[in-house]
Amino acid sequence: MQVKIGLDFGTHLTKVCIEDRSDRRNPRYTFFRFKDLDGNEQIVIPSLVQVNSDGTLSYGYVDESKAMFVQDPSLPKPVKPHEPTYLTYKTFQPIQKPMRPAILDEVIKKEKRLFSLSDIKKAIADRDEYHIKKVRQQRAKEDYERQLMAYEEQCQFRKREEEEDRGMVDKVNSDRQREYKQRMADYAVQLADLQSKRIPLQYRYFKQKVFSSGMRWNYEEDAMVVSVWYLTYVFFLFDEAFGTENLIVSMGTSSGISSWRQNQNRATQIVLTVYDLIENVFQHDKMRFLSSTIDELRRLTKILPFSQQRKEDNSIFVFPEAVANLQPLAKLNAFGHGLNLLVDIGGGTVDVSLFAVDRNGLNIYDYQSHPFGLNAVETLGIKAHIEVVGNVAISFTRKLERYAYSIHVPQNEVKKIAYSRNVVFTGGGSARMELCRAYHGFSNIIRFSERYYSLAPSSNIERIDAIHVLSTSLGLAMSPRDDSMIPMHTYVELFKEVEKAYAYRGSKNGGEKYVHGLSDY
Repeated sequence: MQVKIGLDFGTHLTKVCIEDRSDRRNPRYTFFRFKDLDGNEQIVIPSLVQVNSDGTLSYGYVDESKAMFVQDPSLPKPVKPHEPTYLTYKTFQPIQKPMRPAILDEVIKKEKRLFSLSDIKKAIADRDEYHIKKVRQQRAKEDYERQLMAYEEQCQFRKREEEEDRGMVDKVNSDRQREYKQRMADYAVQLADLQSKRIPLQYRYFKQKVFSSGMRWNYEEDAMVVSVWYLTYVFFLFDEAFGTENLIVSMGTSSGISSWRQNQNRATQIVLTVYDLIENVFQHDKMRFLSSTIDELRRLTKILPFSQQRKEDNSIFVFPEAVANLQPLAKLNAFGHGLNLLVDIGGGTVDVSLFAVDRNGLNIYDYQSHPFGLNAVETLGIKAHIEVVGNVAISFTRKLERYAYSIHVPQNEVKKIAYSRNVVFTGGGSARMELCRAYHGFSNIIRFSERYYSLAPSSNIERIDAIHVLSTSLGLAMSPRDDSMIPMHTYVELFKEVEKAYAYRGSKNGGEKYVHGLSDY
C-alpha cells in the first residue's frame, strides 16, 4: 500500500506527517516518530549532520563526544601579517674631486745667458715669459685651492645627508620591525584563542542555504550534498517503516512566486538522489550507509539532474511552504470570508501569504518567503523580523489598492480593503507572543496553536500539544497530488463583484450599487 508523507524539511527541525487513506472517505493523519539517543520517541528530528572523529557521519540526534572537533567556521580566521617592506639607504651621486692642474707641477726656471746685446734683449723677453708663467701658475693654484675647499664643503654636507638618511631609514625600519613583531605576537594569540574554541564539526542550515538566496554558508561542503546525506538517513527510516518504493512524497520549500519553480526542481533533485543512494548505491543497507566515511560519501554521491518523468514516476510533489498550511486550515474552516494574511514563522524563514476562502475553496493571491525566522530574531532582534513581515503586508495591500483605484473604487472605500482582517500565525515561532502582532490593516490576530483543537476533528488528526510546530507537515500531507500549479487567483477575480458595481460609475446611482466587502463573498 502506498504511503503519503508530508515532509517539512526545516532549517532547524524536520517534521513528517503520514496520511493513512485505508478509509478513503476519512483519511487519518499521524506524525512520524524519531528516536533520540536515549531511545525516546520524538515528533521532530534536528536538521543536523555531524562528522565523527572516525570520519563517519551522524544525523539528527548526535553524540557530540564522538565528533571531530575543528575550528569554528563562523568565527573569522586571523590573517597572518605580511612582513613589512623595509626602506633602503638612498643612493647619492658621487661628488667629483677637482683635478690638480698640471701647471702646478711645472717647474718654471730662468735661463742664464751671456750678456751680449742680443742676450740682454732675449733675457728681457724671457723675464716677461717667466713672469707670465708664474702668474698663471699662481692663479691656477688659487683656483685649485678654491675648488678643493668647495669639494671639502660638499663632502661634509654629503656626509650629513647620508647620516640623516641612514638615521631616518634605520628608525622607520626599526619601527616597522617592532610593529611587525607585535602583530605576529597578536596573531599568535588569536590563533591560540581560535584553537581553544574548537567545536564539533556539525553542518547546520543546509536546507536554508539550498532554498534561500543570499545566505552565507561557512562550510566547504556543498549544502545540497549535505541535504542529500541528511535526507538519505531520514528516508532510510521511512524505508524501514514502509519501504521507499511505496512512498508518495509531498515536500515543502521556502519559496516565493519567482523562486518556486527553481526550488521545486532542486527539491526534486535531492529526493531523486536520495532514492539513488538508498536503492542503487547502498541497496537498502542502512548500516553500510552509516558506516561510510565522509570521503566515501563524497565519492558515491552524484546529484541527479532534474527529470519531470522521474519526478512523476517516483510520486514527488513539491509545494511552497508559504501556502502548505492553507489547505488543511481551509478544510478545517479556520478562516472567515474575506482577505486573510498567514504568517508562518519557522526557524530559518518566515513565509507570508495573502489569500481568501469562499464557498468554492481556497484562493491564493500572493506569497513570499524571507530568511527572517527565529534565527534572525535571535541574531538581529525582533525589530528586523517585524520590519520584514510588515513590508510584505504593505506590499500586498498596496497592490490591492492600486487595482481598486484602477476600477474607480472611491478612496474612502479603498482604505477598507484590509481593514480589520485576519492575520493568522503558525509555525514554531507562533509560540512567541511578541511575534504575533497586527500588520497594517490585518489586525484580527489568530494564533493557530491556540485554536487548533477547536477546529481539528479528533477522529482523523492526531492530537499533539505542539501542533503549531507540525502544521506545515500536516498541510503537506493533506495537499493534493498535483503540484503543477499553485491555486493562484488574480485581483480581477477578487474584485469581480466590486467591478460590476462600478461598471456604470458615471450613472447617478452608480455609487449605490457598491456593497462593501470586496472579497467577502
